[in-house]
Order: sequence, then structure tokens, then C-alpha cells
Amino acid sequence: MEADEVALYDRQIRLWGFSAQEAIKRARVLLLTVSPLANEIAKNIVLAGVGELCFQDENLVTDEDVATQFLLDKSDIGCGRAHAAAKKIASYNPLVKVTVNEKSASTLSQDELAEYSVIIATQLPLQTVLTVNDMSHKAAVPFYFVSVFGMYGFAFTDLRKHTFIIERTQENKKVQEEKSVRQKPLSEAILCVIGDKISKRKAARISPCLPALLAKLKSPCAGTEAIVNEAIRLHLEPDKLFPNTFFERFMRNCEFEWAPIASVVGGIISQDALNVLGNREYPMDNIWIYDGETGSGPIYKFD
Repeated sequence: MEADEVALYDRQIRLWGFSAQEAIKRARVLLLTVSPLANEIAKNIVLAGVGELCFQDENLVTDEDVATQFLLDKSDIGCGRAHAAAKKIASYNPLVKVTVNEKSASTLSQDELAEYSVIIATQLPLQTVLTVNDMSHKAAVPFYFVSVFGMYGFAFTDLRKHTFIIERTQENKKVQEEKSVRQKPLSEAILCVIGDKISKRKAARISPCLPALLAKLKSPCAGTEAIVNEAIRLHLEPDKLFPNTFFERFMRNCEFEWAPIASVVGGIISQDALNVLGNREYPMDNIWIYDGETGSGPIYKFD
């Protein structure tokens, strides 16, 4: 690492170490779709000093994009979203290589995906995510799927087999310990019946946002009946899971874009991805739900 890079990244080198920063510098990140959430993730990982960030998006910039995405402005309307976002993000850190792929995410090949260190998909249809994730899993590339629905956020991770180092204090000394996790692709994880794997006491504390967001991912038009059916599929008890006012609040709060939620969710995901690239700290394992009403962010293991 050059002297100017050490100076630029001094604060984070102190936080996670020189070897982790070197690993981040070598990393190639593929970000699928240019969305408000992707803007936040791109900003964080570019400022952290990844080697390369590739924006994938086949669409053109619209008025709505300009209103909701800080990487785009009015002069970009009608231009390719990936190129417009890449041009802006490159100014955040000239040391990072920024590239563009204007293919549809659903047409990417396994060989193309295998070129990257981590893939982060945002706001994509579930079927596209399943297709891409099945290929990334076969290629052994860590994969994140992230979506926001108004006040709520959802994230899934498939790291396949991931080994990492944690630091703990033992007898007043810092000790490094190697750990590992195994994760399934979303096509398998989404079939998990979580109610069969936990006690009734724990089931009663599950966020009602879990079945609600899973239902929304499967069908964006999902209403109360679909959410209740998803809870039943998970072998959870709807009468105990959903407060009286939940459905009214959820339906009201999941249909709009709100920048603070994208900022929170994007910050959490980008930090987790950086930890994975640096092989440090426990990763997200493997479904995370963010409830912007309460500020809670529980993680559930779907295996």
C-alpha cells in the first residue's frame, strides 16, 4: 500500500487493521441496480477504499430517480443510470476504479459473476435474485440481497462458507480466534420453516415484519391475507404475532421512499460487506429485518 493510501485510510486501518484494508483494496464489488439504497452502499464502500466498484443497471435516468438518488441530477435524465452514478461516485475517491455494466441482471452469466469478490443486489424482483444468487453460490462469491419498503428494510446473505477472525480479551490480553459460518442460497433458505426451529417463547418475540416483508418480496402487492398466510407457512401463530394495529401501520408505512431508512440499511449492509471482505467480525447470518418504527434490527437464521 502506497504512503498516500495509508494516510487516506489511516482511521479505518486503526479500526480494522492493515491486512483487512489490503484485502478491501484488492476487492471487486458488483452492485446490481442503481437505487437510493445502492447510492448509500456505493458511497460507503468507495470511501472505504475497495479496489473496484461496478454499477450494473440497464435503465435510463428518470425524474423520479433524480428526486430520490443523490448520485443523480437533472442533467442525467435520459442517460444510462449506471454511467451517471459511476461518474458521480468516482469523485468520492479517485483511488477506486469505477466501472459499468449495462446488461440486465437476469442475463449475467456465472463466469461474469465469478470475477467479483462480493455481489450486492438491491431492489430487484425476487425471481431475478434467485437466478443470480444460485449462480453466485456455485461460483463461491459472497452475495447480499437488500430491499427497503418505506419504513422497513430486508437483507439476506449467502456467504457459502466464510471464515473470519474475531478478537476477544482473555486474561487481559487480546486473542484472535478463527470462526466460520455456512450459508445457503436464497432458493433454499426461503423454504425454511423457522417456527419449527425455535421455542414457542422465542417465536412469540419474532418481529411481525418478518412474514410481512417475506410476503412483500414474493408479491409486491401482498396484503393482509398474504402476510397472514406467510406467517402460517413459517409455523408461527398469527394471533400472537401481529398486534391489533400492525396491518394498518405496515400497509401505510411500506409504500413510500424515505431517505433515512435507505441510509441506515445501506450503512449496515456496507459495513457487513467490508467486514466480510476483510475476514473479520461475525457476519450477518442470514436474514436481517429493520423496523424503522421501532429502530429494531433482529437477525434470523434461515437454514
